[in-house]
Amino acid sequence: MLVTTLMLAAGGLLPGWLAAAIVARDVVIVFGAVAYHFLVQEVEMSPTWLSKWNTALEFAVLTAVLATARA
Repeated sequence: MLVTTLMLAAGGLLPGWLAAAIVARDVVIVFGAVAYHFLVQEVEMSPTWLSKWNTALEFAVLTAVLATARA
């Protein structure tokens, strides 16, 4: 979904601010987990319902943009 987001933004089909928010969220999660792992303790990650809903919403938005895009 990251590559799809970046390609849609590069093609002008997705607003830059939305692509930046999606990418920033993923970057914050990854860097936060890495920092926590090295600075505090090992990370046991398990997705929350909020995270699952966010992923479903992101997937729906990307699907809608792709479905309505004209070649």
